[in-house]
Amino acid sequence: MKRGAVSFYEDLKGGGMKALVRWGRIAHDYLTDISYVLAAVAITLMGAIYSMEVVLRYFFNSPTRWSTETVANLMLMMLFLSLPHATRSMNHIAVTLVVDLFPRQAAMVDRVLNTIGMVLCGLVAYVSFGENVRQYVNMIETSGNIPIPKWWLSIWITYGFASMAIWYLRMIFERGPIRPRMKFISAVVGQGGEQ
Repeated sequence: MKRGAVSFYEDLKGGGMKALVRWGRIAHDYLTDISYVLAAVAITLMGAIYSMEVVLRYFFNSPTRWSTETVANLMLMMLFLSLPHATRSMNHIAVTLVVDLFPRQAAMVDRVLNTIGMVLCGLVAYVSFGENVRQYVNMIETSGNIPIPKWWLSIWITYGFASMAIWYLRMIFERGPIRPRMKFISAVVGQGGEQ
């Protein structure tokens, strides 16, 4: 671990901005991988909690107060934790009509569409972050059986859109789907990757 830290500082001294961008890309890759793993954990927990609730409700006539809300909250987290990976692997929605009509301009069309995606996702992340701050400052809670601070949930929306904006920015300069850093994560390429 110490060697990596030394290499990071040596890179910064020797390479300046290029080294900072390279290390930023590596950090974003790993953050996306970790998010994807957490999304898998969240969907596993959703299944386990839902199954437990069915057993408790129909076999023991003893439903829980918290399971429905917890599954909904985990679903929100799972969705926005997995979206950056979907964007990276080009499993996001891709409209290929323009590329199909003008195959020679495919690279330019990709850059334009990635720029639009970056701007839109960045704008949504910015608006969502403002809402996170408002919820935190005003101590707004969810309305349910077990209220929790709302920003605990809405922060995942901000994270997902901000990370997608960064991926779209990266895809303007980097071609093709970008492989995960963690080897156990599948690098399945979606339709967006065929452009």
